[in-house]
Amino acid sequence: MPSRTRLLRRLVIVGTILTAALALTACVGSPNPEDTLSPHGTVARDQQQLLIVAFWIAGVIFFVVEGLLVYSVYRFRRRGREPGLPRQIHGNTRIEIIWTIAPTLLLVFLTIPTVATIYRLEPKTTPDSLQVRVVGHQWWWEFQYTDKGVVTANELHIPLNTRVNLTLNSADVIHAFFVPELAGQLDVVPGHNNVMWIESDRPGTYLGQCTQFCGTSHAFMRMRVMVDPDFDTWLANQKAPPAAPTAANVAGAKAFANGQCVNCHAVTGVSQGLVGPNLTHFGSRTTLAGATLDNTPENVAKWLRNPADVKPEAKMPNYHLSEQDINDLVTYLESLK
Repeated sequence: MPSRTRLLRRLVIVGTILTAALALTACVGSPNPEDTLSPHGTVARDQQQLLIVAFWIAGVIFFVVEGLLVYSVYRFRRRGREPGLPRQIHGNTRIEIIWTIAPTLLLVFLTIPTVATIYRLEPKTTPDSLQVRVVGHQWWWEFQYTDKGVVTANELHIPLNTRVNLTLNSADVIHAFFVPELAGQLDVVPGHNNVMWIESDRPGTYLGQCTQFCGTSHAFMRMRVMVDPDFDTWLANQKAPPAAPTAANVAGAKAFANGQCVNCHAVTGVSQGLVGPNLTHFGSRTTLAGATLDNTPENVAKWLRNPADVKPEAKMPNYHLSEQDINDLVTYLESLK
């Protein structure tokens, strides 16, 4: 049996290591673009406050219980060559009543802020709220502004300081909608509408993604929520038809209209495809391919050459386009603003 001094030394060493690890973890300074502890909206802030209450309660309980455990292991350890089993006891009725009542009171205490938060975060339609239908696809997001007549993909533009009610549904398998800085996640289920709302008090771009494994390219199903102070201007531009083809991109417009593109993709005034993302204002977006690539001519060409190289098992097939067709299509798609 180790001596008392040696045992205390070991406890101090273990405690020091654990404390140092915790301190180093807390000092990590690299910014995290998907941080649930950095709320920038009403929903995320309310959820964080509830999390903090539950965290500190759980933390206090943890240290009390573990402290008593360590004390008991040390205080009532076997000493020397003490024979036989220690004295057996039946229990302590008073203590058992206390540790039955205490958790009950604790749960009641937690229930009050939990129910209040659930009530505050219930989606409600207000005179100035924005209604958006979110449809999850393998592997991209569709955003339908149901009362505005606008459809876009992977990039959700919302106004500043405005409640945005989201109705979530899936076209294929279960997905999960999660933009950590704006709200907690919610499953996106085929054949069933789930509802939530988001609101942001700071302009900017917030990153999100699907957090429910949904197939081979699950990791490439991302999104961006763009809080736009000039949302009305963006909305007016989205409602307008795309610019008519010019001499510089007429070849690409013909390749789009006469090829396979029109079977899946919608462009106002050109096609009404419903399988793939709506491309009416594709050139005004910052990303493509489920928000995994920046929207640059080079990346659009890369996608058109072979989508599966970007997203394994992508639903868009490889049409083995010629380099001339790819260049023409890139020029046309980037002009759709």
